[in-house]
Amino acid sequence: MEATVETPPETLPRYSACLLCRSRKVKCDGGHPKCGRCRGSNQVCEYKYPVHTSRTRLLQDKIKDIEDKIRAIEQRRESSISAVSQACSIRNTPDSSPANRNTLFSSPISNDSCGLRSPPLAESVSYLLDSDFSSYPAAGCPCIEAAISGRLSSEGLDISPDSLKCMLTIFVHRRGLTGYKLHTGRVLHNLSTSTKPVLALLHAILLTACHFAQDLELKSWETALLERTKSEIEANIVLAHGYGSGGYNALYHLQAMLILSQYYFFKSRMLEGHFYTNNTIQFAIAMGVHRLDSRMIGDYTPAVDLKPRLKRGRWQPQDSVELGEAINLLWGCVARDLIGGVMNGLPPSLPPEEITTVWPFPLAAYMENLTLPNDHYSVKELLDPDSSSTVADVSRDNAACLLIKALVLVHYAGKFDTERVSKPKLTSEWWARFEDCDYAIQRFIETVPSFDTGRSPEEVSHLVLAHTTIDCATLQLHGALAEYEPSWGTQGDLDQYNRPNGRSYARCIAACRNIALVTTRLECVDLSYMHMFIAVTWICAGSVLAKQIRRLRECNCTEQLHTMEQDMLILERNMERFLKTYPIFNPWVEQLRAARNW
Repeated sequence: MEATVETPPETLPRYSACLLCRSRKVKCDGGHPKCGRCRGSNQVCEYKYPVHTSRTRLLQDKIKDIEDKIRAIEQRRESSISAVSQACSIRNTPDSSPANRNTLFSSPISNDSCGLRSPPLAESVSYLLDSDFSSYPAAGCPCIEAAISGRLSSEGLDISPDSLKCMLTIFVHRRGLTGYKLHTGRVLHNLSTSTKPVLALLHAILLTACHFAQDLELKSWETALLERTKSEIEANIVLAHGYGSGGYNALYHLQAMLILSQYYFFKSRMLEGHFYTNNTIQFAIAMGVHRLDSRMIGDYTPAVDLKPRLKRGRWQPQDSVELGEAINLLWGCVARDLIGGVMNGLPPSLPPEEITTVWPFPLAAYMENLTLPNDHYSVKELLDPDSSSTVADVSRDNAACLLIKALVLVHYAGKFDTERVSKPKLTSEWWARFEDCDYAIQRFIETVPSFDTGRSPEEVSHLVLAHTTIDCATLQLHGALAEYEPSWGTQGDLDQYNRPNGRSYARCIAACRNIALVTTRLECVDLSYMHMFIAVTWICAGSVLAKQIRRLRECNCTEQLHTMEQDMLILERNMERFLKTYPIFNPWVEQLRAARNW
């Protein structure tokens, strides 16, 4: 009898099994359109991953998109007119290799049309060292623009002087939103003449301009400038940690880091913004600028101060203007740190109680050798009962100082709210600190100047935000307590409130009303000039109003109900306008609509 030879099972080629059998690690017969197992169990049988789940396909598409953009940039570079032929021409443009970048623009400027030799560029633009710009000159600064354009060209970015003029005009107009605190004339002098320019700052400035630009040609540079900003910051971080010893300006590097972090907030990329803000704060701490407890430059001279305020090896101000830049820049960093923390639900990278730097003061006072306040007031004194009446009096503060004090008070109000929840019993010491914070907030509200016509968009933005932020501090401090206070009568009247002193509910309602009144003044203003944190104050007030509207309806309080409904409409209407600039707030707008439930 002939033996039967068993035929081995057919082996499928690799990756021929269906996705379901492959994931279950079972044998598949590879049948089409369905394999045997899927047909028997009535399952969906697929042999290729959907396009949207293929990571490789996504990466390939992204690479292709980047390659297309690179080709477009190269084509634009080939067809662009040389920047050197504009206004001020620069002879003997050096090689673009890294080895030659430090000697850029060391040769003089020539005016071929006149046949006369002009003075070196550094001399022709020396006036910048003594002048700051409240707005960029309408005629521009041709020599500066040509020099910087040539410098960018050597870096592979052929941005013409005319485009550069447009970008600088846009940036100077919007700089208040970026946290920019430097002397603009000195910055332009550094970027056009220095052998060690802070190109990270130049790229960050132009990046911001691209974000706000309406012209498509200007916006086309945004992606390239973003990558250049990040790479320059990273490549020069070691030089920056030299704190100026090698000729590289560490303060300008810090400013570039801050502008980059704010750029991500502009793009509604909140966690990235907070990440880069944290990096900025850590560098500021390493520099020691959170310990600048005097505005007097003499206090930082080792020969005068036997115990220097800044440790050796840390950054030292070279003159009064640079000291003013550092003080104001530190507070610009802290403001974005606090705002980013609130919006992301994260603690600040630098707790305000660790800061001893004096409050910001206008840079013009440092430039003109005016009498500067010789106080050492900082965060600690804002809540100190012995000094709060003076420090919380903001009637003479500039707009930037108003805003940072309001943000610090929001921070402390939030801390009290957290402690209230976490502590099983509130002690008399806690209530005393609560009262100190409440007094500082109230003192601020009583003395805050109004915002009126005749102010620049930058000042209006800071003042409006300061007004709404201090009211937000009231809501943060009293909001939870107000929930337990009102005892509603049968006719809709309010009886006496409970502790503390029965005022929390009334304070919260007044704060919401103030926020709505301030917001009505913005209905004819371009909201793209407003900082995105203002939306947080609107959301905070809207959530309180939504709760109270429901209660007032139950109690039939017609007059109060009508007022709150109108305030709610004002907030919602402006939030909808704000979405055009920051669409990330759309979910909160939907929540307000749902909470209103009209």
